[in-house]
Amino acid sequence: MHSEPSGRASPPPGQFNKHPKHPSEARERLLTHFGSTDPKDQGGRWDDLWKEGDFLPWDKGFPNPALHELLTTHVFSNRQKDVKEEERPLVPAPVNTETKRRKRALVPGCGKGYDVVLLASYGYDAWGLEVSSHAIELAKKWTREVEENEFHKYETIDKDIGRGSVNFVLGDFFKDDWLKETGGTEFDLIYDYTVCSNELYPRLAFLMSCV
Repeated sequence: MHSEPSGRASPPPGQFNKHPKHPSEARERLLTHFGSTDPKDQGGRWDDLWKEGDFLPWDKGFPNPALHELLTTHVFSNRQKDVKEEERPLVPAPVNTETKRRKRALVPGCGKGYDVVLLASYGYDAWGLEVSSHAIELAKKWTREVEENEFHKYETIDKDIGRGSVNFVLGDFFKDDWLKETGGTEFDLIYDYTVCSNELYPRLAFLMSCV
């Protein structure tokens, strides 16, 4: 999960706390870390943060509550008068009722994979994409620990639907070489939470429509 850094001059050594208590301090440190790096070339800088591991202000240790709410929200599909309204999930079901095909979900900038595991618990074959190899390693490690020690926190939501798979792939969302690692097929659901800076969002939206 990424913020949106821009150019800043580097401060004297020791100016920042390793564990900032205020969001403004964390943002300032991120701005300084990325400096004038072009947004399209920031992958290495993100990997540096994951490698060091002592400054990950976006990593809350649990899935995004907004995603959990999205997956549990129901809406009414019929707005006609004098017609009984039927409630349906806001997000399409994880399994196609006709073909029985399990749907695929993608989380770009997945970090340690909290949202990926949550989506799998709802029945999606979930893929986490990361530009950082160190983040991928941490995601796989965290997933193993959850399966061994804390599986009750991410239990299968619907026993009839079953549990989807958890997968992680290394790659840059703005390139397409990683797609072959996922089977090369389309995704039914893409969940993005500030994966890139604002100037790249038009391109991100276009690419999402392509995968």
